[in-house]
Amino acid sequence: GMRRPVLAKYDDELRRGTDDKSRGFLIGDDDALDAQRFRDIMRQERLQGGPDKRLESLRMPELRVASEYLDEREIETKFKKPKKKGKMRKKAKEEPIDVDDYDAGTGPLLTDDTDVKPSSLAAPLAVDEEEVEPDSELQAPLAVDE
Repeated sequence: GMRRPVLAKYDDELRRGTDDKSRGFLIGDDDALDAQRFRDIMRQERLQGGPDKRLESLRMPELRVASEYLDEREIETKFKKPKKKGKMRKKAKEEPIDVDDYDAGTGPLLTDDTDVKPSSLAAPLAVDEEEVEPDSELQAPLAVDE
């Protein structure tokens, strides 16, 4: 059939870009047959793929009924043993200190980074005189009240 005109302005553009062969086909038309052959060849090449393409098959291997016994192929199969993780080194446990073996203040000190001398531990604490005075000032009024 005839194409219905859309707008006269556009009909001229449509007719200008097309020739009679592109509007339809003729039975036995050699150009149309060549074009169809070319499309078929291109489709075959696409299906076969090139050096950069690899086709994967979705067919699964034939399923077998499981048996309770191993066949020869399964017996010959070697399995890799999983690697074991290395053991962590643990510090040797130190024996607890017996309190009866040491006098008060002379036991071994378990300090990591400092050397503490026993003489510095036994030294009397320095007394700040400013702290002593307010106490004595507070004690004086209490003694008077009694």
